[in-house]
Amino acid sequence: MFHHVSPTQQVRENYAGATGYTKELTLRSIVVHAALFALAFSLIIPVGAVLWRWLQDILHPLEALRVLFEPLVLLAFVFFLVFSSVFYIGVTLLVWLVSNSTWQAAQASAEVLDQQGAVTQAVIIDRWTATFANAHDQWTSHYLAYTYGGYAVRQQVSSKTYRASSVGMTVRVRYLPSNPLVARLEDAH
Repeated sequence: MFHHVSPTQQVRENYAGATGYTKELTLRSIVVHAALFALAFSLIIPVGAVLWRWLQDILHPLEALRVLFEPLVLLAFVFFLVFSSVFYIGVTLLVWLVSNSTWQAAQASAEVLDQQGAVTQAVIIDRWTATFANAHDQWTSHYLAYTYGGYAVRQQVSSKTYRASSVGMTVRVRYLPSNPLVARLEDAH
């Protein structure tokens, strides 16, 4: 049974499965990074205005040169604003493209697992949590490691699934017969 991953939940990819490396991408982290970038970009205009005023103050005593250089300063300021805008739009587009392609790859992996996956019994061999924090927030991720058919895989799970599991417990797992290290819990909440 496939459990749809909504955009507000984490997206995970099990890279090559051998290491069990899990890459997390959350909508929240994308929004936080975009907001920080927007804040940094919003400082460009006030800094540009201060530089513009500073250059005007420097050129003021040199009235004869001011007439000559003011169009160049204005041109440099306009170039700075245009370059900053293009840079901001480009970086925003790049972040969106990378996150969208990661999301699509995770969805494609989930579809392949649903269509070609086989279900088997696995035994939970370990469970742990990892707490992460940044300047604004703190969150805990829950993990289970399980073994089946000689393979061991770890997976990030919801707190509900984590609380309902224990070491030694038997669970149903869907895996790819062509690459048994690509797997997920079948009945995860």
